[in-house]
Amino acid sequence: MSTPDLAAEALRNALAEVGVFTLASDVHAQRGGFITIGVAPGMLVWCGTESYRWISATNTWRVHPIDDPDGAARLLADHIEADPVFDLRARFPDWTILRVSGTDRLCAAPAAAGLATAPAVSAASIDELAARLLKVEAEHRHDPPHPPLP
Repeated sequence: MSTPDLAAEALRNALAEVGVFTLASDVHAQRGGFITIGVAPGMLVWCGTESYRWISATNTWRVHPIDDPDGAARLLADHIEADPVFDLRARFPDWTILRVSGTDRLCAAPAAAGLATAPAVSAASIDELAARLLKVEAEHRHDPPHPPLP
C-alpha cells in the first residue's frame, strides 16, 4: 500500500520515462485524500492508496494497481497517443471539446472570454471539427487589446 502523494510522484516519474510530461501545477489534492494528475487536456488520473483510476477510451473506469506505476504510465501513454481528441484539445485550448456519447460526433463550446460570442460547434470527425473551430475563431475572437508597453 502507498500514499496517494507517493503514488502520484511515482506515476509522474514513470510518465516522464515514456514521454508524457506533467507539471507540479497538474497535481491536485482532492477531498477523500485522493490526488489527481492532469496527464493530457481533458484527462485526469486519480491516485489513491491501492490503485490509479482514469476514464478509458470506452468511457469506462480503467483501474490499475498502485504498485505498477510503469505499467500505468505505458497504458496512459498508449491511450493518449491513440486518441486524436487529446491532440485536438491541445491545439484548441480555448474550447471545451467532448465526444457525444454513443455516436462518432464531437462538439466544442467556447471556454475563453475572447470567444464569448462564438457558437457551439459540432462535427462528425476530428478534421471537420478542427476546420470549423479555425473558422469560428477567425470570425468571433474578441480578445481585449494588449495595453501599450511603457
